Amino acid sequence: MKQAIILLLSCITLIAILIVGKLHWDGKIEAAGNGAVAGEENDQSSSNAEQERTSPSTDNNQELEVTAAEDAWLLSHGNWEQVEIPDWGPVMQGTFKSTGEPAFGRKASISTNSSFATLIQRNMEGSVSIYVDGELVKTRELRNDGTKSEIEIFTGSEGWHEIELVYSGFAEVTSLIIDAGAEVQKPEAASEKVVVIGHNYGHINPSSKHFVSLLGSELDMEVVNQGIAGTDLNISNPEDQENSGLNRVEDDVIAEDPTAILVVYGQHALPGLTEETITYTDYYMDLIEFLIKIRNELPDVPVFISGAIATPVADDNALNRLNTNLNYARAEVSGTAFIDLAGLWNSNNFNTYVNGEALTEQGHVFLAEKYAEAISEYLDN
Repeated sequence: MKQAIILLLSCITLIAILIVGKLHWDGKIEAAGNGAVAGEENDQSSSNAEQERTSPSTDNNQELEVTAAEDAWLLSHGNWEQVEIPDWGPVMQGTFKSTGEPAFGRKASISTNSSFATLIQRNMEGSVSIYVDGELVKTRELRNDGTKSEIEIFTGSEGWHEIELVYSGFAEVTSLIIDAGAEVQKPEAASEKVVVIGHNYGHINPSSKHFVSLLGSELDMEVVNQGIAGTDLNISNPEDQENSGLNRVEDDVIAEDPTAILVVYGQHALPGLTEETITYTDYYMDLIEFLIKIRNELPDVPVFISGAIATPVADDNALNRLNTNLNYARAEVSGTAFIDLAGLWNSNNFNTYVNGEALTEQGHVFLAEKYAEAISEYLDN
């Protein structure tokens, strides 16, 4: 009996040990299993986090953004200002110093030894033409919707190259993307500059065919276009804006410290002169005031006054009288020359040079050549 009791107790003890052992090892296995799954998730999460951290820095190691506000940019052909665009950021805009309004004809250039270059451009009106070492490589139409364009300029390049941006409309530059290890430098500015203020005779696309741009090529000088549509010597447009020639002469002409000045006023005054809302005497005196302001601040800078050229809509008598007054005013102020264009355009060749109120391509070429000839002859003597 005693042996039976001992045997029963031994069996109960063994069963208890087996049950406890099973529970212990099941817990270990479950814990080990849970640890392995968590470890895989943590490793993957760690790997993803590492990729998120390293990818941008890798990109940054490969690319460098050169913003337009940096000194390496040559912002030329007139005044530029830094402007903050809502939902975009800072840009450099070509403007009139006098009014702060956007201006035509400004140019931006930069030199780099990067193997690639991409322009970051906000889509505005018009187009941007991109030149590399003086050769046109691309013209991109801009959609005028404020969106972002990344315009590839070149890839796989070696050595130094100069990039120039020419806008058909208002000029605005954001930045250039290049190799992070590349260098940039500011191109050399032109040593001589001509300021042109007055009538633009309309716009032409590409802007490189406008007479102001062509004049720069003819003279091999920087030429600054300070014309505002619809304005004249004593006429603002709109009327409540102070953007006439007399209003702007200090900031948009004298402040540029030019080598020479070309004044192309008169065309927008002709209707008023014809209808006698403007008197010839007043216009004459306003022109003398304009010229004297320049002469007092820039005593050695020659000023060239363009005669008003005939167009199909111009009254011949008013045109002749205006040109007489322009020439007489020239004689009142030293260092001033008159460029006589009388009789060069007439009913026999209007179709060649004029298209409505604007000029044809041949018309722009004609004026550029005439102005360049007069300015070169004067400066060479």
